[in-house]
Amino acid sequence: QPVNQPTNHQFFLENFTFCGISLLSNFSNNWPVVVDSGSVCVSLPGEIYDTFLTWLDNSTVVELSQVNSLPTLSFQLAIDGNTNQLYHIPLSYLLINGSDIISEEGAPFIHIAGSATTNRLCVLRGSSIVGNNNQFNTPPISLGSLALRSMYFAADFDNFGVGLASKYSSGSGSGLLCQAKAVCVGDQSYWYGSNSCSEAACSNYFFTQLNASTHKCEFVNSVWVGGMFLIILIITLELLSYFIVQYTASSLPRVVMVDQNGEGMVPRYVVWVDPFTRAVGWMVTSVCDKVLIKCHSVRRRRPNNNVVV
Repeated sequence: QPVNQPTNHQFFLENFTFCGISLLSNFSNNWPVVVDSGSVCVSLPGEIYDTFLTWLDNSTVVELSQVNSLPTLSFQLAIDGNTNQLYHIPLSYLLINGSDIISEEGAPFIHIAGSATTNRLCVLRGSSIVGNNNQFNTPPISLGSLALRSMYFAADFDNFGVGLASKYSSGSGSGLLCQAKAVCVGDQSYWYGSNSCSEAACSNYFFTQLNASTHKCEFVNSVWVGGMFLIILIITLELLSYFIVQYTASSLPRVVMVDQNGEGMVPRYVVWVDPFTRAVGWMVTSVCDKVLIKCHSVRRRRPNNNVVV
């Protein structure tokens, strides 16, 4: 992958994973990498390092016999004829004496049983991706000599190209040191970047609140009853306003000119009601009229037992 006049050899990687979790998907499909043989450690941009650290369970004590089974940092080249080719950097290659890290940020401790020295991972936290004023930056991933030792590496100084070959044909190591996935319950949402569960925003919905025991949004009975009462009250007032207008003409009338029996145009007062209220009112009025007519008809047909023939 040639780059014109680089200060370091560079390439782009993609599908950068640890413990089966993508470390890049919060930001991009691929990311620039610099090969820095003058440094020792792997340096990750701040937010990518934070995701890596989230999924690293460095509280686990590792036996000496398990060191070679530690998980790997895996990636693919962004420009590669063989898109299935994976390159692996085992964490066992990045173990260093804890005293070798003086002021660098990062380098999490790894507890190895029976080890005479304190051990740390030579993985450092580099510059942040999101800078001041939320400005987006792309600080490169840096591969130092320990990472290069885990692969076959060749540098073309004439064409500024990089050649890589993995010493490991498959596998991302064991699940050792991989953090267990958080289990969400109720209405919680899972966020893999921080391996955590966030509560549902129940306050964004009417008549609901978060139940701290079940982690679900539940209706608040008192508020729900109050809300239903308010809705019923508004509908009742709408209907009442219609009947007041319909039978008392107490709303503001409009004057229109109509032709009355061929005698010319005469003014006439018309009461205006909004279409929805009018439709509902006509429906209710029609039902009431039919009921009244029915009752009146039954009353007229009822025999008078007090009449003497």
